[in-house]
Amino acid sequence: MQGFPAPNRSGPTTATFRHRLPMGTDAVRAVLSAVRAAGLAGAMLAAPAVAQGQIAPAAPAIENSRGGAAAQPAQQPTFPSGSRIGIVPPQGMTPSRAFLGFEDATLHVTLEISELAPQSYSQVARQFTPDMLALHGTEILVQENVTLRDGSGLLIAGRPTGGAPPVTRWSMLAHLGEVIAVVTLLVPDTARDAYPEAAIRRTFETLAARGRPSDEEMLSLLPFRLGELAGFRILRARPDGTVMLTSGPADTPLPIQQPFLLVALRGGETPSADERETAARRALGQIMGLDRVTVTDTGPVRFANRQGHEIRGQTRDMKEGTPLSLVHWIAFGPNMHLQLYGIARTDEWDAVLPRMRAIRDGIQPK
Repeated sequence: MQGFPAPNRSGPTTATFRHRLPMGTDAVRAVLSAVRAAGLAGAMLAAPAVAQGQIAPAAPAIENSRGGAAAQPAQQPTFPSGSRIGIVPPQGMTPSRAFLGFEDATLHVTLEISELAPQSYSQVARQFTPDMLALHGTEILVQENVTLRDGSGLLIAGRPTGGAPPVTRWSMLAHLGEVIAVVTLLVPDTARDAYPEAAIRRTFETLAARGRPSDEEMLSLLPFRLGELAGFRILRARPDGTVMLTSGPADTPLPIQQPFLLVALRGGETPSADERETAARRALGQIMGLDRVTVTDTGPVRFANRQGHEIRGQTRDMKEGTPLSLVHWIAFGPNMHLQLYGIARTDEWDAVLPRMRAIRDGIQPK
């Protein structure tokens, strides 16, 4: 949308291998999968959406060397800006400006880092069986448990079947204390000599966690400003314009525990005035199945200096049946839309909704 820069989605050619499990790769669906408590495996084997961002190394940048990639155990992990997860990347890889992680632009090798909600670990791990992965078109080469400095991890290497690009995907799901790390390394066949298996294993062994970054550090990733937090605080932020907020002491996106708000940029064509409600319902359906939502109010709204649409509704927590209320706002731009999704317990909704609205109205382009 005008004034809000579109995320840079140009990525290395290896990104064309996007192995899909339930939930797919859409950034909004990936972060909301923790709220829905289902389909979380897609966040690990599917390449995260990429966007222009910043990397703030916690250690000196690693030299670009063509003498065979190898992690340097003596070095300290490098933490992408806004991330609690760090790693010593292989030689030959430098911080990426397109996503949280590192890349070798010459050989088209990418290493992407993500964080999931702590509640998701066991659900994701259950998806990583040979039968499940084979069902979704992956030939398993490696599947083993790894002991890490700050915890443990499940390491998987696989190759796509069915004519997908020739690439080996290394993925680790790690439990690092209170942090759940997802790291994916894509190595095309043309780069296998420069990135041998032994060096890749050493890289994953350096995976580590740090304390929670400040709100200022996480907000610096976003292509827009949040002028008002209204008592909410940042859970996670991504350079593609996705930010998760909560209101309460726990680091959780689960609305049954405390209010949750998602702000995200999403691409798409601008609908006509007659099509806006349909487009808004479709966008909400990509976050939460509409069959679970009872719509209580819907209508046009204007924010971020653009025409948009509002949907309010009610649902219930899938496990405990607690009544929940939700709101979905979307402002339509030429090729980029600003989307907000807020949800909280119905018994606190009257106090929460005005605060979410204040956050919405405080969003400004950088």
